[in-house]
Amino acid sequence: MAKTARQRERLGRWRTRLGRAALALAASSAAACGESSFDIYMRGLAEIEAADRGPCQMEVDAGGAMVISSAKIIECLEANQAALRTIEDAKARGFEGKDVERVIAQLNEKIEKLESRRSVVGYMERESELP
Repeated sequence: MAKTARQRERLGRWRTRLGRAALALAASSAAACGESSFDIYMRGLAEIEAADRGPCQMEVDAGGAMVISSAKIIECLEANQAALRTIEDAKARGFEGKDVERVIAQLNEKIEKLESRRSVVGYMERESELP
């Protein structure tokens, strides 16, 4: 089906107009919607993973023994609390399901353990400083 130059030119103009309109519509809808609840949930999961790889990682001294300090526990606790706030924000925005409930329950349990561990390690640090 051979098209004349005029037909190709007219078709090209329509494609350009439709492309611009589609681009404008996509940009306006993306700006209007903002971040979805699924995106927030995924960001929360990434924060949990980053906390596990970063501040919650155990340190090893030169002798090969694992070292724990209250400062490190506090960093881990704060990172997990931030991840919990993000996951709860996703839930508040409508992202629901068994997985969300399970992750929130696991984070709450982990935070309770970290708070307990912080108090025990803090006590041990204070006791070791006494003469």
